[in-house]
Amino acid sequence: MRDSAVAEAVGERGIMLRISKKRGRIALEITAVPMGPDICVTIIGGAGHIGAVTAVSPQTDARTTAFGTHKEFRVTEMVAARLKARLNCTAAAVCGIHFDDITKEEIADVLALSAELTDALCEILIHNNGGAE
Repeated sequence: MRDSAVAEAVGERGIMLRISKKRGRIALEITAVPMGPDICVTIIGGAGHIGAVTAVSPQTDARTTAFGTHKEFRVTEMVAARLKARLNCTAAAVCGIHFDDITKEEIADVLALSAELTDALCEILIHNNGGAE
């Protein structure tokens, strides 16, 4: 995975976007699937799995489910809040990130890269769709 990459796949229901970024050994990927005016995103890195899910809409606060002892809710809640604020839509964020022996600095990288990926996604969607912002 390069430091940053963007891919699009056109499907029956529109464009699926995939953006990846890497910092050190931390490589993350965000994938977005438009669902009408709404969006569903996944954020994965390392040994992917589902650690947390957050859903939000313009009319509701975020609702999060974290599985077991997973801490990905820190990512999903941030991503969902950014999507809601920038795109004014209903959004679901699903995240699973696992790197063995992750350090505090690498956790900070995960959060920073997740924010950067979400912002890049929003910029693409706003530019291509005349979006909310």
